[in-house]
Amino acid sequence: MAVPRFVPRGAARASLHVDPAPYISAESSSAAACPRPGKLRSYAASSFIVITLGLQTLAVFGKLPQQLWPFLNYPMYRTARGAGDEILAYAVYGRSTSGEEYLLSAEDLGISVFKFQRGLVRAIRDGRAERAAVYASIYAERRGRPLESLRVVARPVVWNDGRAEPKPERTVATMTLPEAGKGQ
Repeated sequence: MAVPRFVPRGAARASLHVDPAPYISAESSSAAACPRPGKLRSYAASSFIVITLGLQTLAVFGKLPQQLWPFLNYPMYRTARGAGDEILAYAVYGRSTSGEEYLLSAEDLGISVFKFQRGLVRAIRDGRAERAAVYASIYAERRGRPLESLRVVARPVVWNDGRAEPKPERTVATMTLPEAGKGQ
């Protein structure tokens, strides 16, 4: 086995040749091929941060669905509201076949408030009768009151000087249901 010798700076190094094979064991060769654990953690942390920031940026610009937690794009975080701004809350009324009008709620349908707003309210506002009929049939099954029409009412509230001032409600959309939504 050749032992490396000290070569002064500037001297010819071509004559110095050491065979590395006797110095490398099977354990050290696998360890040499793998980066140090500290570097690997650093790469993993950096990758996680870059991916997280990228997903949050996509969420802010509306490129990800709002249900992709924890990357949120709720409208309350997207825009600021000042004094005197009108804040709308929507309510849905259903008219039964007997002519009575009932206030529908998310609890009546067995769904979340968010699904109520994004599902039923949006379907009525967009004029999608088939989609609204699905919710009306659920209401008819759960409450025993078949509905023939639905209407969405906006209930505006204005925030002034630390007080919420309700304004008169107004009808936003009305819809007559197809036969499928009227229940039994």
